[in-house]
Amino acid sequence: MLVVSDSTSLVELSELLRASGVQVVGAASAAESALALMRTLQPSAVLLDLDALLLDALQLLPLLVRERLAPVVTFSGQAETSALWVRAVALGASEVLARGELLSWGDRKSQPSLSWSRVRAEPSTRPRVERVSGSQPAAALGHALIALGASTGGTVALTELLRQLPANSPPILIVQHMLAEFTHDFAEHLNAACAVEVKEAEDGEVVQRGHVLLARGGRHLRLQRAADGSLRARLSDEPPVGMHRPSVDVLFQSCAEVMGAMALGVLLTGMGEDGAAGLLAMRRAGARTVVQDESTSVCFGMPRAAIARGAAGRVLSLREIGRLLAG
Repeated sequence: MLVVSDSTSLVELSELLRASGVQVVGAASAAESALALMRTLQPSAVLLDLDALLLDALQLLPLLVRERLAPVVTFSGQAETSALWVRAVALGASEVLARGELLSWGDRKSQPSLSWSRVRAEPSTRPRVERVSGSQPAAALGHALIALGASTGGTVALTELLRQLPANSPPILIVQHMLAEFTHDFAEHLNAACAVEVKEAEDGEVVQRGHVLLARGGRHLRLQRAADGSLRARLSDEPPVGMHRPSVDVLFQSCAEVMGAMALGVLLTGMGEDGAAGLLAMRRAGARTVVQDESTSVCFGMPRAAIARGAAGRVLSLREIGRLLAG
Protein backbone atom coordinates (compact mmCIF):
# COMPACT_ATOMS: atom_id res chain seq x y z
CA MET A 1 0.00 0.00 0.00
CA LEU A 2 1.11 3.55 -0.74
CA VAL A 3 0.32 6.07 2.01
CA VAL A 4 -0.26 9.72 1.09
CA SER A 5 -0.57 12.28 3.89
CA ASP A 6 1.17 15.18 5.62
CA SER A 7 4.78 14.42 6.45
CA THR A 8 3.99 14.66 10.17
CA SER A 9 1.39 11.88 9.87
CA LEU A 10 3.20 9.48 7.56
CA VAL A 11 5.18 7.66 10.25
CA GLU A 12 2.11 7.17 12.48
CA LEU A 13 -0.06 5.93 9.61
CA SER A 14 2.63 3.63 8.25
CA GLU A 15 3.24 2.06 11.67
CA LEU A 16 -0.50 1.62 12.20
CA LEU A 17 -0.90 -0.20 8.91
CA ARG A 18 2.15 -2.39 9.41
CA ALA A 19 0.85 -3.37 12.85
CA SER A 20 -2.34 -4.47 11.12
CA GLY A 21 -0.46 -6.73 8.73
CA VAL A 22 -0.49 -4.38 5.75
CA GLN A 23 2.65 -4.07 3.66
CA VAL A 24 3.48 -0.38 3.21
CA VAL A 25 5.63 -0.03 0.10
CA GLY A 26 5.93 3.74 0.09
CA ALA A 27 4.85 7.08 1.55
CA ALA A 28 4.45 10.54 0.06
CA SER A 29 3.54 14.00 1.33
CA ALA A 30 3.41 15.82 -2.02
CA ALA A 31 1.36 15.31 -5.16
CA GLU A 32 4.38 14.91 -7.44
CA SER A 33 6.01 12.25 -5.31
CA ALA A 34 2.71 10.42 -4.82
CA LEU A 35 2.15 10.16 -8.57
CA ALA A 36 5.75 9.15 -9.18
CA LEU A 37 5.65 6.42 -6.53
CA MET A 38 2.32 5.15 -7.84
CA ARG A 39 3.86 4.60 -11.26
CA THR A 40 7.13 3.10 -10.08
CA LEU A 41 5.99 1.01 -7.11
CA GLN A 42 2.60 -0.05 -8.54
CA PRO A 43 1.04 -0.55 -5.08
CA SER A 44 -1.99 -2.78 -4.57
CA ALA A 45 -3.85 0.17 -3.03
CA VAL A 46 -3.43 3.82 -2.09
CA LEU A 47 -4.48 5.34 1.23
CA LEU A 48 -5.11 9.09 0.82
CA ASP A 49 -5.58 11.45 3.78
CA LEU A 50 -8.26 14.01 2.85
CA ASP A 51 -7.38 16.13 5.90
CA ALA A 52 -3.74 16.67 4.94
CA LEU A 53 -2.99 20.34 5.54
CA LEU A 54 -0.13 20.67 3.06
CA LEU A 55 -1.75 18.58 0.33
CA ASP A 56 -4.84 19.40 -1.73
CA ALA A 57 -6.10 15.83 -1.60
CA LEU A 58 -9.32 16.45 -3.54
CA GLN A 59 -7.26 17.74 -6.46
CA LEU A 60 -4.77 14.89 -6.20
CA LEU A 61 -7.47 12.20 -5.92
CA PRO A 62 -8.62 12.21 -9.58
CA LEU A 63 -4.98 12.23 -10.73
CA LEU A 64 -4.27 9.08 -8.71
CA VAL A 65 -7.47 7.44 -9.96
CA ARG A 66 -6.61 8.31 -13.55
CA GLU A 67 -3.47 6.19 -13.29
CA ARG A 68 -5.83 3.15 -12.95
CA LEU A 69 -3.13 1.11 -11.25
CA ALA A 70 -4.78 0.61 -7.85
CA PRO A 71 -7.92 1.50 -5.90
CA VAL A 72 -7.68 4.71 -3.89
CA VAL A 73 -9.12 4.53 -0.38
CA THR A 74 -9.56 7.88 1.35
CA PHE A 75 -10.14 8.76 4.99
CA SER A 76 -11.09 11.90 6.87
CA GLY A 77 -12.31 13.22 10.18
CA GLN A 78 -15.26 14.54 8.17
CA ALA A 79 -16.06 11.27 6.37
CA GLU A 80 -19.50 11.12 7.98
CA THR A 81 -20.38 14.36 6.15
CA SER A 82 -22.35 13.36 3.08
CA ALA A 83 -21.10 16.30 1.00
CA LEU A 84 -17.47 15.21 1.39
CA TRP A 85 -18.39 11.58 0.73
CA VAL A 86 -20.19 12.48 -2.50
CA ARG A 87 -17.28 14.69 -3.66
CA ALA A 88 -14.74 11.96 -2.95
CA VAL A 89 -16.63 9.16 -4.72
CA ALA A 90 -17.45 11.48 -7.61
CA LEU A 91 -13.73 12.09 -8.02
CA GLY A 92 -13.02 8.36 -8.05
CA ALA A 93 -12.42 7.17 -4.47
CA SER A 94 -13.11 3.47 -4.04
CA GLU A 95 -14.22 4.14 -0.48
CA VAL A 96 -14.26 6.92 2.13
CA LEU A 97 -13.48 5.90 5.71
CA ALA A 98 -13.92 7.90 8.88
CA ARG A 99 -10.63 8.63 10.64
CA GLY A 100 -11.95 6.82 13.68
CA GLU A 101 -12.49 3.66 11.62
CA LEU A 102 -8.89 3.78 10.47
CA LEU A 103 -7.39 4.48 13.90
CA SER A 104 -9.43 1.69 15.51
CA TRP A 105 -7.93 -0.90 13.20
CA GLY A 106 -5.06 -1.67 15.55
CA ASP A 107 -7.25 -3.27 18.21
CA ARG A 108 -8.70 -5.70 15.60
CA LYS A 109 -12.11 -5.44 17.31
CA SER A 110 -13.54 -2.66 15.18
CA GLN A 111 -12.36 -2.95 11.59
CA PRO A 112 -12.90 -0.38 8.84
CA SER A 113 -15.77 -1.08 6.48
CA LEU A 114 -13.22 -1.86 3.78
CA SER A 115 -10.62 -4.25 5.22
CA TRP A 116 -7.14 -3.96 3.81
CA SER A 117 -7.24 -7.51 2.51
CA ARG A 118 -10.07 -6.41 0.20
CA VAL A 119 -7.98 -3.84 -1.64
CA ARG A 120 -4.96 -6.02 -2.24
CA ALA A 121 -4.36 -7.19 -5.78
CA GLU A 122 -6.27 -10.34 -6.59
CA PRO A 123 -4.86 -13.30 -8.55
CA SER A 124 -5.01 -12.71 -12.26
CA THR A 125 -5.90 -16.31 -13.10
CA ARG A 126 -9.50 -16.92 -14.11
CA PRO A 127 -11.52 -19.47 -16.07
CA ARG A 128 -11.45 -19.09 -19.82
CA VAL A 129 -14.48 -17.27 -21.19
CA GLU A 130 -15.43 -15.89 -24.55
CA ARG A 131 -14.61 -12.18 -24.70
CA VAL A 132 -16.80 -10.11 -27.01
CA SER A 133 -15.68 -6.61 -27.91
CA GLY A 134 -18.60 -5.73 -30.15
CA SER A 135 -22.18 -5.59 -28.95
CA GLN A 136 -25.62 -4.44 -29.95
CA PRO A 137 -27.38 -1.77 -27.90
CA ALA A 138 -29.63 -2.97 -25.11
CA ALA A 139 -32.71 -1.40 -26.67
CA ALA A 140 -32.06 -3.09 -30.02
CA LEU A 141 -31.83 -6.45 -28.28
CA GLY A 142 -35.32 -5.99 -26.91
CA HIS A 143 -34.44 -5.68 -23.22
CA ALA A 144 -37.36 -4.38 -21.20
CA LEU A 145 -35.24 -3.89 -18.07
CA ILE A 146 -31.60 -3.61 -17.02
CA ALA A 147 -30.31 -4.77 -13.63
CA LEU A 148 -26.91 -3.60 -12.40
CA GLY A 149 -24.90 -4.83 -9.41
CA ALA A 150 -21.67 -3.39 -8.00
CA SER A 151 -19.54 -3.05 -4.89
CA THR A 152 -16.00 -1.70 -4.42
CA GLY A 153 -15.25 0.71 -7.26
CA GLY A 154 -18.87 0.68 -8.35
CA THR A 155 -19.60 4.31 -7.55
CA VAL A 156 -17.16 5.43 -10.23
CA ALA A 157 -18.22 2.73 -12.70
CA LEU A 158 -21.92 3.52 -12.30
CA THR A 159 -21.30 7.23 -12.78
CA GLU A 160 -19.40 6.57 -16.01
CA LEU A 161 -22.07 4.20 -17.32
CA LEU A 162 -25.17 6.21 -16.49
CA ARG A 163 -23.72 9.39 -17.96
CA GLN A 164 -23.78 7.71 -21.36
CA LEU A 165 -27.46 6.78 -21.31
CA PRO A 166 -30.17 8.65 -23.24
CA ALA A 167 -33.20 9.94 -21.38
CA ASN A 168 -35.50 7.23 -22.82
CA SER A 169 -33.39 4.26 -21.70
CA PRO A 170 -35.07 1.05 -20.50
CA PRO A 171 -35.79 1.06 -16.75
CA ILE A 172 -32.76 0.28 -14.62
CA LEU A 173 -32.52 -1.19 -11.12
CA ILE A 174 -29.23 -0.94 -9.22
CA VAL A 175 -27.77 -2.54 -6.13
CA GLN A 176 -24.56 -0.83 -5.01
CA HIS A 177 -23.11 -1.96 -1.69
CA MET A 178 -23.28 1.26 0.31
CA LEU A 179 -24.15 2.50 3.78
CA ALA A 180 -27.72 3.70 4.27
CA GLU A 181 -26.51 7.20 5.11
CA PHE A 182 -25.11 7.69 1.62
CA THR A 183 -27.49 6.15 -0.92
CA HIS A 184 -29.78 9.20 -1.10
CA ASP A 185 -26.88 11.57 -1.76
CA PHE A 186 -25.32 9.19 -4.26
CA ALA A 187 -28.61 8.94 -6.15
CA GLU A 188 -28.82 12.75 -6.25
CA HIS A 189 -25.23 12.91 -7.49
CA LEU A 190 -26.05 10.50 -10.31
CA ASN A 191 -29.28 12.31 -11.14
CA ALA A 192 -27.44 15.61 -11.54
CA ALA A 193 -24.89 14.00 -13.86
CA CYS A 194 -27.22 11.97 -16.09
CA ALA A 195 -29.99 12.42 -18.65
CA VAL A 196 -32.01 9.62 -17.06
CA GLU A 197 -33.83 10.28 -13.80
CA VAL A 198 -32.04 8.63 -10.88
CA LYS A 199 -33.47 8.27 -7.40
CA GLU A 200 -33.57 6.01 -4.36
CA ALA A 201 -36.10 3.25 -4.83
CA GLU A 202 -39.37 3.51 -2.90
CA ASP A 203 -41.38 0.45 -1.95
CA GLY A 204 -44.14 -0.19 -4.46
CA GLU A 205 -43.21 2.46 -7.00
CA VAL A 206 -43.66 1.77 -10.71
CA VAL A 207 -40.58 0.80 -12.69
CA GLN A 208 -40.63 2.78 -15.91
CA ARG A 209 -38.56 3.79 -18.93
CA GLY A 210 -36.09 6.62 -18.43
CA HIS A 211 -35.90 5.99 -14.68
CA VAL A 212 -33.09 4.47 -12.61
CA LEU A 213 -33.86 3.17 -9.12
CA LEU A 214 -31.03 2.72 -6.62
CA ALA A 215 -31.46 0.29 -3.75
CA ARG A 216 -31.56 1.97 -0.37
CA GLY A 217 -28.73 1.10 1.96
CA GLY A 218 -29.78 -1.57 4.44
CA ARG A 219 -32.81 -2.77 2.41
CA HIS A 220 -33.11 -5.46 -0.25
CA LEU A 221 -34.48 -4.40 -3.65
CA ARG A 222 -36.63 -6.78 -5.69
CA LEU A 223 -38.59 -6.55 -8.90
CA GLN A 224 -42.24 -7.59 -8.75
CA ARG A 225 -45.06 -7.71 -11.30
CA ALA A 226 -48.24 -6.29 -9.80
CA ALA A 227 -51.77 -7.61 -10.38
CA ASP A 228 -52.36 -4.84 -12.94
CA GLY A 229 -49.35 -6.05 -14.95
CA SER A 230 -47.06 -3.14 -14.03
CA LEU A 231 -43.51 -3.65 -12.79
CA ARG A 232 -42.91 -2.52 -9.22
CA ALA A 233 -39.86 -2.05 -6.99
CA ARG A 234 -40.20 -3.77 -3.64
CA LEU A 235 -38.02 -3.09 -0.60
CA SER A 236 -37.61 -5.41 2.36
CA ASP A 237 -35.77 -5.69 5.68
CA GLU A 238 -35.22 -9.43 5.38
CA PRO A 239 -31.90 -10.78 6.71
CA PRO A 240 -28.71 -10.09 4.73
CA VAL A 241 -27.80 -12.52 1.98
CA GLY A 242 -24.11 -13.37 2.01
CA MET A 243 -23.65 -10.58 4.58
CA HIS A 244 -25.14 -8.05 2.16
CA ARG A 245 -28.32 -6.00 2.41
CA PRO A 246 -29.04 -4.90 -0.23
CA SER A 247 -27.87 -7.99 -2.08
CA VAL A 248 -27.19 -8.12 -5.80
CA ASP A 249 -28.23 -11.78 -5.77
CA VAL A 250 -31.68 -10.84 -4.44
CA LEU A 251 -32.22 -8.27 -7.20
CA PHE A 252 -30.93 -10.52 -10.00
CA GLN A 253 -32.96 -13.52 -8.81
CA SER A 254 -36.16 -11.48 -8.86
CA CYS A 255 -35.38 -10.18 -12.35
CA ALA A 256 -34.87 -13.77 -13.54
CA GLU A 257 -38.25 -14.78 -12.13
CA VAL A 258 -40.21 -11.76 -13.39
CA MET A 259 -38.52 -10.84 -16.69
CA GLY A 260 -36.91 -14.02 -18.00
CA ALA A 261 -35.26 -13.34 -21.36
CA MET A 262 -36.47 -9.71 -21.44
CA ALA A 263 -33.84 -8.53 -18.98
CA LEU A 264 -30.15 -7.65 -19.19
CA GLY A 265 -28.01 -8.36 -16.12
CA VAL A 266 -24.71 -6.55 -15.60
CA LEU A 267 -22.28 -7.31 -12.77
CA LEU A 268 -19.62 -4.66 -12.21
CA THR A 269 -16.49 -4.30 -10.11
CA GLY A 270 -16.59 -5.56 -6.52
CA MET A 271 -15.11 -7.89 -3.93
CA GLY A 272 -16.62 -11.22 -2.97
CA GLU A 273 -19.26 -13.27 -4.76
CA ASP A 274 -22.50 -11.29 -4.42
CA GLY A 275 -24.37 -11.31 -7.71
CA ALA A 276 -22.78 -14.44 -9.19
CA ALA A 277 -25.62 -16.80 -8.27
CA GLY A 278 -28.28 -14.28 -9.25
CA LEU A 279 -26.62 -13.59 -12.59
CA LEU A 280 -26.54 -17.33 -13.28
CA ALA A 281 -30.27 -17.48 -12.54
CA MET A 282 -30.84 -14.67 -15.04
CA ARG A 283 -28.79 -16.44 -17.71
CA ARG A 284 -30.65 -19.71 -17.16
CA ALA A 285 -33.91 -17.78 -17.53
CA GLY A 286 -32.78 -16.60 -20.96
CA ALA A 287 -31.52 -13.13 -20.05
CA ARG A 288 -28.34 -11.74 -21.54
CA THR A 289 -25.61 -11.36 -18.93
CA VAL A 290 -22.46 -9.24 -18.87
CA VAL A 291 -19.61 -8.79 -16.40
CA GLN A 292 -16.97 -6.08 -16.27
CA ASP A 293 -13.51 -7.17 -17.34
CA GLU A 294 -10.49 -7.36 -15.06
CA SER A 295 -8.55 -4.52 -16.67
CA THR A 296 -11.22 -1.90 -15.91
CA SER A 297 -12.39 -3.29 -12.55
CA VAL A 298 -11.10 -1.88 -9.28
CA CYS A 299 -11.79 -5.30 -7.74
CA PHE A 300 -12.42 -8.32 -9.95
CA GLY A 301 -13.86 -10.60 -7.28
CA MET A 302 -17.56 -10.40 -8.15
CA PRO A 303 -17.08 -10.63 -11.93
CA ARG A 304 -14.60 -13.50 -11.47
CA ALA A 305 -17.07 -15.41 -9.30
CA ALA A 306 -19.75 -15.00 -11.97
CA ILE A 307 -17.41 -16.25 -14.68
CA ALA A 308 -16.45 -19.26 -12.56
CA ARG A 309 -20.13 -20.21 -12.21
CA GLY A 310 -20.80 -19.90 -15.92
CA ALA A 311 -23.04 -16.88 -15.36
CA ALA A 312 -21.22 -14.47 -17.68
CA GLY A 313 -22.44 -14.42 -21.24
CA ARG A 314 -19.98 -11.68 -22.09
CA VAL A 315 -16.93 -10.05 -20.49
CA LEU A 316 -16.66 -6.42 -21.54
CA SER A 317 -14.68 -3.35 -20.57
CA LEU A 318 -16.51 -0.54 -18.80
CA ARG A 319 -16.51 1.50 -22.01
CA GLU A 320 -17.98 -1.41 -23.97
CA ILE A 321 -20.68 -1.91 -21.36
CA GLY A 322 -21.52 1.77 -21.65
CA ARG A 323 -21.92 1.43 -25.41
CA LEU A 324 -24.08 -1.64 -24.94
CA LEU A 325 -26.43 0.14 -22.55
CA ALA A 326 -26.53 3.44 -24.42
CA GLY A 327 -27.40 2.07 -27.82
